[in-house]
Amino acid sequence: VLQAVVLFVFYGKRVNGSFAALAVLYRRSGAGAAVVDAVSFGTAHIFDHDFPHIPAAIRALPIRVLPLAPVGIALATPNPWTPADQAFVRIPGADMFHLGPGGNLIPGAPAPLPDCLLDLWAIIVAIENEAF
Repeated sequence: VLQAVVLFVFYGKRVNGSFAALAVLYRRSGAGAAVVDAVSFGTAHIFDHDFPHIPAAIRALPIRVLPLAPVGIALATPNPWTPADQAFVRIPGADMFHLGPGGNLIPGAPAPLPDCLLDLWAIIVAIENEAF
C-alpha cells in the first residue's frame, strides 16, 4: 500500500539561469492523502503569480523556504545549508512498510526503516549540472 508520495515541481530556468523548485510530501491518512510538508528550494524563489497554480492544500501549509542556492554550481560544490535549514524532505520510516488497520505494522512484518531524508542540495546540484 502506498503510504507516502513526494512531488517535485521544477519551474523553468530563467534568463539568468536560475530556477525555482517545490518539493511536497503527501502522506496517506484516514481521510485520504494529506500534504504534510512543502519546501521551496532552488536558485530562485517561486514567483507570486505561480502561487495560484499551486493546489490549495499546499498553499494552506506554511511552505518552508530554503536559502537560495547559487546559480551555476559545480558537481563538487559543498552544501552551504546548515542543519538548521532542514534542507531535506523527511519520509517517515514507518511509511516505507505496509501498515495494517490503525497504522500498526502487520504481525511478522520487519521493523520499519529509519526515516528517509531526501537531500534537496543533491537535487539542485544534479539539475544545475544536467546530471539527471
